[in-house]
Amino acid sequence: MFQNIHTHYIQPLRAFNRDTRLFLWVTIISGIIFSGWQLFFNIYMLQSGFTREFLGIVNSLPALTSLIFGLPVGQFSDRVGRKNALIIGVTFSSLAYFGEVIFKQPALIALMSALSGIFFMLIIVSISPLMMKLSDANNRTLLFSLNFGLQTIAGAVGSLFAGQLPGLFANLLHVGATDAVAYRAVLIVTLLIGTTALIPLWMMHEPETTQTQPEAGSRQTGIRSGLTRLTFKLALPNFLIGIGAAILSLALSGIMPSAALPVLGASGAVLGVGVAFAMLWPDAELLIFPLPMPIKARTFVLVLIGLDLVLSQLTPGDGVAHVAHIGGAAFGYLFFRLQALSHRSPQPPPRAVERVVMVQSGGAEPDRRTPPVPIRPRRRADADPVAAEVDRVLDKISEQGINSLTAAERRFLDEVSRQKKQEH
Repeated sequence: MFQNIHTHYIQPLRAFNRDTRLFLWVTIISGIIFSGWQLFFNIYMLQSGFTREFLGIVNSLPALTSLIFGLPVGQFSDRVGRKNALIIGVTFSSLAYFGEVIFKQPALIALMSALSGIFFMLIIVSISPLMMKLSDANNRTLLFSLNFGLQTIAGAVGSLFAGQLPGLFANLLHVGATDAVAYRAVLIVTLLIGTTALIPLWMMHEPETTQTQPEAGSRQTGIRSGLTRLTFKLALPNFLIGIGAAILSLALSGIMPSAALPVLGASGAVLGVGVAFAMLWPDAELLIFPLPMPIKARTFVLVLIGLDLVLSQLTPGDGVAHVAHIGGAAFGYLFFRLQALSHRSPQPPPRAVERVVMVQSGGAEPDRRTPPVPIRPRRRADADPVAAEVDRVLDKISEQGINSLTAAERRFLDEVSRQKKQEH
């Protein structure tokens, strides 16, 4: 186990450069502060005399504006750079949150809430591309896992820290601990402390990205270029699985009435997509922080489903939509299983002659006396995407040498080879 920890955590952590560590400090500070905001904002609004109906509107507006302005915000992040986008997002989302606490007029509070959703979306769409720039093939998995793990830990620490503040400010301001004035002071202080996340952002250097020139005849970049066929192919299963999760969760509520409760969210669709991933790549190894070793996708998804089944009966009132998770997992399985059956050929295609590739170490030019390499016809990507990718990689080896392969291409060939051995 210690060897696994050293291999999968310590070594990649040592490979993190200064900019990556600064980014993780931004994650920690933001996680601590945002948890304090989430903990007390709703209480502050109710103690200030606003109705639950208005509070529901205020809490739903950020999600609505994030959905509407998601594509323009993403284009803006592409244009100004990820670091600058994060600085703008943190600055103006903090100002919007500050306005929600300072203003008393419902219209202005709603406006600030809508603006906070736009600038928070700017943060969301910039984080993952920046992490791609700050990492490489050796530590990228750990960076993504560590980022989300630190968010969870920082949120727990922030909740513990913020929970002590109302009593402190109540004594300083000579008001009750449940008074709206004490809660407002807590929210303002947490926002001021949260702006310190700008310090490591300013100190961080964003790695340069090599820009590729568009091919002749290709479409110009813009908002419309994001609405490609691939975008819809990625979004449509998530949307359909979300609907299926809602339908199946209602059906499962009749079987497990103790776990039935009103739900709102997208976690059912997320687990459904996770099931689909485990079906396509069951042996893919995932690094889940803080587990000491990688875990296969199939095992991880089965554990999640098992936990939801158990917790739906043991803790039915915990506020987590376990039934929706189970419904999403079930619909995700059915969706991709039926899709696979619909694409299955009635008769297996004739087995093609295996390709022979002559590989020379060092990527040197092949000997001209070497007989020509027999190459069979390329397979269509839509018929068998794995086989088509194997064709592409093997063609690259035959043309440029094995040293031309990227780390991802080498891992792909290793995975295909391991699966072939298991089949035989």
